[in-house]
Amino acid sequence: MGSPVYGLWLANTKEAFFQLSQAEKDALMAKRNANLAQVGGKDIPGYKLYAAPWELFGIVEYPNAEALREHELFCNSLDWRRYFEMTIMCGVKSPD
Repeated sequence: MGSPVYGLWLANTKEAFFQLSQAEKDALMAKRNANLAQVGGKDIPGYKLYAAPWELFGIVEYPNAEALREHELFCNSLDWRRYFEMTIMCGVKSPD
């Protein structure tokens, strides 16, 4: 099954996202969230980041590398990078 994988993503919203209606934005995010849950991933709440030039960030926990890859492919199918400029860093917990 593999070890949990953590992803830190940093993003800026692109103009294409602002051109969507609120209903379209909500639908896009709902699809992302549903797929994240489907692959067994979850957003980790409770963090704040102040890292110019990034306006958005998040931490996601995936059950394994395959789940991360599956979610990445799904987001690509939504043309995610049309709406967000992003960078993602992934890692695993170090042994104690």
